[in-house]
Amino acid sequence: MHGPAHLTTCGPERDRIRSFLMAHLRHMMKARNLTQMQAATWFHISQPRVSHLVNDRVNRFSTDTLLDMLGHAGIRVIVDFTSVE
Repeated sequence: MHGPAHLTTCGPERDRIRSFLMAHLRHMMKARNLTQMQAATWFHISQPRVSHLVNDRVNRFSTDTLLDMLGHAGIRVIVDFTSVE
């Protein structure tokens, strides 16, 4: 899960951004072999929220929340803007 994400922010693309962030969080959980309770502590969220993450419930998370979760896990997110003409 390395490299830039090639995403735009129009309409359904917002869901793609959240899906991308969620996939990275799930990857981190799997790489560390974390239980949902351990992940909840690490991400500073409740266990039911981790269940939503694991089950890819994109509509249950805002981009801000996902970025906060990554921050709690020690991940710095870099955003790159490209003009689409």
